[in-house]
Amino acid sequence: MVDKKRKKLLLQFFEDKARAYKEPQRAGTAKGDRIGFSSTKYMMTLFALTSGTKKEKAAQAKISYSVLRKWYTEKEFKEAITKHCKEFAELFASRVRSIAADAKKITDEFYSRPLDEIINLQKPLPDYSELGTGYAQETLDAIEDVLGPLISEAEERQDISLLFTVLDALEILETCFLKYQGNLDIETAASAAHLSVYRGIDNKTSNHGRLVILRAAKEALIHPDRFSEKDKKRIILGLSSFERYLERRAEAEEGRNE
Repeated sequence: MVDKKRKKLLLQFFEDKARAYKEPQRAGTAKGDRIGFSSTKYMMTLFALTSGTKKEKAAQAKISYSVLRKWYTEKEFKEAITKHCKEFAELFASRVRSIAADAKKITDEFYSRPLDEIINLQKPLPDYSELGTGYAQETLDAIEDVLGPLISEAEERQDISLLFTVLDALEILETCFLKYQGNLDIETAASAAHLSVYRGIDNKTSNHGRLVILRAAKEALIHPDRFSEKDKKRIILGLSSFERYLERRAEAEEGRNE
């Protein structure tokens, strides 16, 4: 269920940063010393986290395009953008953990059903609406850097809910950025995420996550006595999700070739 009233994570990040920022004053600053960014310039370091051209961002902020281009050449400006990307990525990862906890509650209900019934079930989706869309490439790269370790953690802890949540988040971000350039409604993105046959960000993280599912399934076949009934249900749910993912990619490829 998507909560349309929930504020997007990036917007909340912007608001918190803007609220905390105090524009430096020239009074009392020695001549020649840097006095920091104006409020407008600081906000543009935040807007750099979103998709869109510099010209579009300058127009939206009602500043000169030439001024914005000059800012992007400055070391301090670029460093501020990188810092924001890393901070937002950590916030994003924290939210993914929270969504994974919600996902566990949703999927636990499915594990009470018989194995043969679970095979035909669609993997339930938690509410991803807060994650939002429309990120710049540098933001996506920073997000992937922090989500990669979460997949390794999920593998070590055998946390299927965390694994699925990270994979879903990556698929949604990839689809929104490449296929729709960040302008896709999040509900549509959640259902269309697995249809993309291109990749906007490096897919090594997603592929590793799918390998975790396949390796667990292989281990269960070789040593079934090592897995509880609940573990087997989780593996089947994972394989079913992977199966549907491949089916949708095949359908998308067929559609492109028609």
